[in-house]
Amino acid sequence: MAGRVATFGGRYRVRERIGHGGMAEVYLASATGAAGFERAVVLKRLLPNLAEDPRMAASFLEEARLLAMLNHPHIAQVYDVGEGPEGAYLVMEYIAGRDLREVMATARAPIDPGVAALVVRDVAEALDYGFQLTDEGGVPLKLIHRDVSLSNIMISMTGAVKLVDFGLARALTALDREHTSEGVVKGKWSYLAPEVLHGTPPDHRSDIFSTGVVLWELCAGRKLYKPSNDPVAVAAERDATPPPPSSVVKSVPRELDKIVLKALARDPARRFAVAEELAAALDEIVHQRKVRPGHVTEMMEQLFAPKRMRPTQEMSLGDLTAALAQEGSTDSMSAIPTELRAAEPSPNPDAPRREPPRPAPPRPAPLVIAPVPVAPTPPRRPLPGIVEGSPEMTRVAPPSMPPRARFEPINTEVPTRAAPRRPPPKSSRLAVVSLVAVLVLVAVFALAYVLQ
Repeated sequence: MAGRVATFGGRYRVRERIGHGGMAEVYLASATGAAGFERAVVLKRLLPNLAEDPRMAASFLEEARLLAMLNHPHIAQVYDVGEGPEGAYLVMEYIAGRDLREVMATARAPIDPGVAALVVRDVAEALDYGFQLTDEGGVPLKLIHRDVSLSNIMISMTGAVKLVDFGLARALTALDREHTSEGVVKGKWSYLAPEVLHGTPPDHRSDIFSTGVVLWELCAGRKLYKPSNDPVAVAAERDATPPPPSSVVKSVPRELDKIVLKALARDPARRFAVAEELAAALDEIVHQRKVRPGHVTEMMEQLFAPKRMRPTQEMSLGDLTAALAQEGSTDSMSAIPTELRAAEPSPNPDAPRREPPRPAPPRPAPLVIAPVPVAPTPPRRPLPGIVEGSPEMTRVAPPSMPPRARFEPINTEVPTRAAPRRPPPKSSRLAVVSLVAVLVLVAVFALAYVLQ
């Protein structure tokens, strides 16, 4: 492709082909402009064999110009339409995300019923917008999609729901009846309504049926109708009443079962009259289950978030140490591979050599001073407006004594003088005299007793 077509319209530079089908090719391209302007876009063009048919090209461009009028948050925007040596093409919004087909393949499990209801509600709102849209004169355009399927519903990594390829099959379907080649337009039979399989022209209720198939598959986690090349078998299967999603996944609420089965009714008259009714019914499920767009974002991050980068030899020692520190490693250096340590650049031999810092000498043990009893001080009252422990509350530390390299012994012997002797108090002398008198009396009574 790079050798044949490098640009479209002189300003869309092709990067790579990201898809192709029976009628068109899809490229990832860059829209360039003045002052280095560049923007990622999706470019779709007719296949070369179809572009040679003037009627096919004219119908494609007319439909593309009509789609450029669509401006809805859940519809991929068409930026530009053109025709040149490369053929007829249109330029659409680039959505950084995945389609529902990739989401289902990656999840390998049913989608949460609330999240599925939110996604399909946004799709129904987009369908109703296209059907209710009017031209500048107020005439309803009644645009229908004709190809609602998992692959045409994009989910961005930020949780935005976008319906792509809105109405592009309209012109090609009409021209396919006149085209000589068979199989130019291939619809997805797994999503076609029964009346379309029986040859009835599709309308907005056919889109509602296809949307019901998408909702059933999201809730059940598998396809509702298996692909088949036998039109009779497909029609017979489509005429049967489908099972409710809860028969496959028990967690699907009964209210959601009713919505799905009404959208999948075989008779178009028994389906929702317009997509707005389908959106309103699903909106009740979304509010009951308290689902928000953030839940869609979380789902996309869990399924398609990039894997964490593992340490490699291209990482520097500092980067790896910081990464290990963030991991909570207690010994980050011991966890670094030996080859990474050896790969670190050695110091320049010509650079001045720095001496390692010498360890500080050991500080002498502090003097132990006996505590002196002091009177308790009243509690300090904090200043108004300042919280204890804040930077405004500063404490002045007492000056510390500089350390001394050596301490001299201190002579604790102090000469003392004998204190003058004081006479004993009068009370002491009286006590001694009383004691002597008692002893004398006791001795006298004892002697008299013996003599008797």
